[in-house]
Amino acid sequence: MRLLIVSLSVVIVISGCIQPEVTEMNAYWGNITESYSELKAEVMLDNPLPFLPLKDIESTVYINGIEIAQGHAEKIETNKAILNMKIDNERIRDLWVSHMKSNETSEMVIKVRTITDIFVTDIESSEKFTETLKTDIFRMNIDDIEFKAAGKEIFAIEDIELNRGEVSNLVTEVVMSSKLVNSGILDVEITGIDYEITINDVLAGKGSNNLDITVRTGETKDFEIVLFLDNKKIPEWWIKHLKNGERSKILLKAKIYVRTGILEGAVIIEQEKTFTTNIAGSLTRI
Repeated sequence: MRLLIVSLSVVIVISGCIQPEVTEMNAYWGNITESYSELKAEVMLDNPLPFLPLKDIESTVYINGIEIAQGHAEKIETNKAILNMKIDNERIRDLWVSHMKSNETSEMVIKVRTITDIFVTDIESSEKFTETLKTDIFRMNIDDIEFKAAGKEIFAIEDIELNRGEVSNLVTEVVMSSKLVNSGILDVEITGIDYEITINDVLAGKGSNNLDITVRTGETKDFEIVLFLDNKKIPEWWIKHLKNGERSKILLKAKIYVRTGILEGAVIIEQEKTFTTNIAGSLTRI
């Protein structure tokens, strides 16, 4: 009985005063496959009693409160360890939708729990590491486009901008706005638009719209149209994003069909943008 009391006393002292703690975390990407992405982390440990066995370090990853991964330690040393957290790539769509709906701002939280095995009793302590993620993925300013006949400008599309629109689980809207400027002597009709948006060479959005817009001679008219991205394509281009060192290329191609008098033609818009992220690149203990 005395031995049991002494053992319990030791456990209580250790659990209350000298539990191992994770003091620092440096995350990086491990294996990237078609089905999952490994988020790894080297963590530094403060272990007051290094001779006691550290059984495991459990981890859970959240984005805006959404749990996206769990993991364990794959290697434990006296004062450091390597954690492995696997993210199901299909969950990236949930992350994307939450991030976009939060105005492209997200809070990442990684919770870790050290587990020490003492006298067949698990002693635990927990810490949190957090980071704020901000992006501005779709904003683009595109050069003015001119439509000419016989070498003379008769129509232009000016102040062309792309911005993120509404987001659902199925689609992400990209809003293209501009000014239609008719500097010619004839009215101009806008009859349609075709577009494609690729991300890392993955066709993320494609569409065609018939339009019926008339811009009178000498008139300037605001123009806005919504382009749609298929969110089911997110995991496909996301894998390439990670393999490219968290770097992606967006390519917009659009044709706006124009008619004036007996002349018909198309105004071509082609714009490329690169965006980068640094997910879990500067985690802070809280």
